[in-house]
Amino acid sequence: GNTVSNDKIWEIDLTSGVTRLMAIGLENPRGLAIDDLGRIYVAANYYNKILLITPQASSSDSTSINGVNGIPIWGTKETFAGKEPSDATGSFLDGYGQQARFNGPSGLGFALNGALLIADTDNNRIRQIGGYSTPQILPEGLYFDALTGAITRTPASYAGVYTQPGVRD
Repeated sequence: GNTVSNDKIWEIDLTSGVTRLMAIGLENPRGLAIDDLGRIYVAANYYNKILLITPQASSSDSTSINGVNGIPIWGTKETFAGKEPSDATGSFLDGYGQQARFNGPSGLGFALNGALLIADTDNNRIRQIGGYSTPQILPEGLYFDALTGAITRTPASYAGVYTQPGVRD
């Protein structure tokens, strides 16, 4: 479908054919990327920001589409980077989260190091968010998010104190 006029993201299970509405009101989406946790990043061109849609196990809200009421929404939407709608003038500024400024973000993808790459079209730049790395293999059960640098989840077993080489207490 035409994602520019719909401003919605649908998930389609290719095995079962089941569809789920993940998000609405995407402000002229021009590109998306999905990380290894299933989170969806959207280049919201109209408001010069990057949105993050996190899938949920249960529906968080519902909407009406073409006269059909009660369509569940299976994702939560938040601003990941860039300006809020009240101040949507495009510009350029490197910064964290909503401090960053874009001008016409259009394409998204992930680099091999896990960084989110953004085609900041009207600034004629490729921008990068994240790209953190860890020098060692983590114990089984822990998850390292290269986009945020966070280590989460629970180790499968505890084998004593886990420290990062070269880091002092």
